[in-house]
Amino acid sequence: MSYTAAIFARGGSKGVPGKNLKSLNGKPLIAWAIGLAQQLQQAEQIVVSTDCAKITETAINTGAQLLVKRPAALATDTAPEWQAWQHCIQWLNDQAIRPKALIILPCTSPFRTPAYVEKCITAYENTGADVVLSMTPARRHPAYNLVRVSLQQGLDHRHKNAMPIELYDANQTLYTRQSTSPAFDISTAVYVISTDFILAAKSIYEGRVVGVVGDEYTSIDIDTPFDFTVAQALAPIWQAQQAQAK
Repeated sequence: MSYTAAIFARGGSKGVPGKNLKSLNGKPLIAWAIGLAQQLQQAEQIVVSTDCAKITETAINTGAQLLVKRPAALATDTAPEWQAWQHCIQWLNDQAIRPKALIILPCTSPFRTPAYVEKCITAYENTGADVVLSMTPARRHPAYNLVRVSLQQGLDHRHKNAMPIELYDANQTLYTRQSTSPAFDISTAVYVISTDFILAAKSIYEGRVVGVVGDEYTSIDIDTPFDFTVAQALAPIWQAQQAQAK
């Protein structure tokens, strides 16, 4: 089985401007991802796909071996990242590099460990899945905590911030936490995914998907300024724990 570690890091970000180059505990987020990829024995090369010259420079300086210039049309807020994955694979194939699977490591989840990524790789090899992704136990069960605006009740405009709501599944008759099935949050920490499947499909759930449970650190996904503040607070604690574990 041949693998390429792939990091997709576009230059634009509305939630956290310059997010992929933002320094966390003295190191740009993209460097966290590249540093992890360097520790994976299964990864035969590390490729970074980006539209940004500064990200390209940082990626080269921190250990990326291959740089793919992402077209501007695939680097907008609305462009499906799936298409950037396809573009990257096609570029690799043009260079006579044909991995069977990508190990995709988003920059926004810095607290992954090599051991956890290797669990995902092992699951990919042993289950016959098209996609293995990271997940964590949901802290709040959707049966009780996910709601939507109720169209049946109609909107009341006397208070603009108050809206009538209902459960997403209004037909549920669950009354206790014990009567629900386990629920998980998909995290953006790791995807191990067949390159043939990426080229043939249009979305993850067209194939067989397997999830591997990680801890709460694994679930950190930096998408807003608040997320980054949380990551800043956790980074020294996480790094101390990793040093102690060694």
